[in-house]
Amino acid sequence: MPIPPEVEEAKPQFHPSFDDEDADTVLSSNDHMLFRLPRVTLRKSSGHFRNIFDSPKGKDSEPPEYKIPFPTIPLERVLCLISGLPVPIEKLSFSEIDAMVDVMQYLDTPGPLSTIRVSVTR
Repeated sequence: MPIPPEVEEAKPQFHPSFDDEDADTVLSSNDHMLFRLPRVTLRKSSGHFRNIFDSPKGKDSEPPEYKIPFPTIPLERVLCLISGLPVPIEKLSFSEIDAMVDVMQYLDTPGPLSTIRVSVTR
């Protein structure tokens, strides 16, 4: 007996801003949104991924997907910052910025963190 569509678990989908098939790394938020990014972007901007990719195990491996333990919205905003896409920081609440900072600390992304610091202190 087939599973009704409303009961079947939602299939992960790619975020429209991060669905470049030429990108070689897939990230997944904790609510199952997928993001494709170039490995070089992640390696240059994130200490977390630099450590993974520079390890002997990560140099040539083809990862299926990296699970990031944060919801889509703050992860999306951080990935936009490291990818050079716009994020209207001045329109975000402190709780939204705080959620982004949690992601930045986890991923060890000093560039976006300094952007947030400058934006908040203005």
